[in-house]
Amino acid sequence: MKYSFLFNCAILFFFISTAQTDTFYAAFINPSIAKKHVSALADDSMMGRFTGSKGNLEAAKYISRELESAGVMPLFDKNYLAPFTYNYKNNKDLIAYNVIALLPGKTRPDELIIFSAHYDHVGTASSNPYPRLNELKNKSDSIYNGANDDASGVSAVLMLANYFKALNNNERSLVFLFFSGEELGLKGSESLAANVDPKKIIADINIEMIGRESENSSHPYITGAGLSNLASILNKTLTATDKKYWRSSYFEPDSYTNESLFTRSDNYSFARKGIIAHSIMVTSPQDEFYHSVKDEAGTLNYQLLAKITVAIALGCKTIINGTANPK
Repeated sequence: MKYSFLFNCAILFFFISTAQTDTFYAAFINPSIAKKHVSALADDSMMGRFTGSKGNLEAAKYISRELESAGVMPLFDKNYLAPFTYNYKNNKDLIAYNVIALLPGKTRPDELIIFSAHYDHVGTASSNPYPRLNELKNKSDSIYNGANDDASGVSAVLMLANYFKALNNNERSLVFLFFSGEELGLKGSESLAANVDPKKIIADINIEMIGRESENSSHPYITGAGLSNLASILNKTLTATDKKYWRSSYFEPDSYTNESLFTRSDNYSFARKGIIAHSIMVTSPQDEFYHSVKDEAGTLNYQLLAKITVAIALGCKTIINGTANPK
């Protein structure tokens, strides 16, 4: 009961401290909803959401139900699930699913802005391609729940879908993409990116690991920030909503350039086709919970997760209404 009281106080503080920037988003983007999504996706019943597994499919179905509940339409054939084939350990033509939804634009329906995240993780001790040697002997927990990586990003994209659907004023079309196969080498995003028209995509904003602050900062950073002006647009638009609260550079450049983060998440599949595509992150790649059985729902900062999602929603306003164009 004490925890519940403190958590509700944190939500109230979050609303009060950010209410000056927007009053509409709070019903759709808040710590409580973020925690609900992460807790469902990172539950032990999902068994770490390894690509192609039963738990992975159950996660895809959960995402589909949430999109349907939000009123966001599926992109293909009245089905949110888009199958793709992949090769893993020389087993060819394995089948997994991306989840795709569309919110058509009012006046520029052929100009697409993608919000994406990957919903797969590394499964259990028997499937994890990146085992930590010190965890192999851990008999008490063998499930890599992937709460921060990347149920946090999935929760953000789901909240954005709800928010923009309710806002109902997007001039450009919004695509909400949830990839599988990221942990196996960007399999799902590579499959999809191979079949898109780069000229129609304004930007892909990929959201990755936003549930735990780094050791140095609680500000989100943008991988490959110097390759386009996306960070500048987001910061300028966000600052215009409330300069005192957000300051001039809430979104920071990637300080972990030696980690090659720009090429390690699904944004890269689109960037390789000449599309402006970056990942927004906040967690350090050296985070102790990364690819660990300790990456569970109870370890996340949901106030931070919601705040970053709000910043993305507000910062993308000029891109969505067509007055700003990333280059």
